[in-house]
Amino acid sequence: MYFVLETYSTVGYDDLTLVKHFRIFGAMASVSGILMFGAITAFLVGFFTRTLDAKKSDLKG
Repeated sequence: MYFVLETYSTVGYDDLTLVKHFRIFGAMASVSGILMFGAITAFLVGFFTRTLDAKKSDLKG
């Protein structure tokens, strides 16, 4: 679990190494973490943009 969270967050301390059979898992976990970070950032920016636009239109009338 420690390895997964470390790799998913792309910290990558390199204090744990995987056996040769599972090294592709490490690469996939880090790429997944990077993509999810981008997706969550895009979602939050869109959410706050829509929320602020709605509040501006409510204040205008």
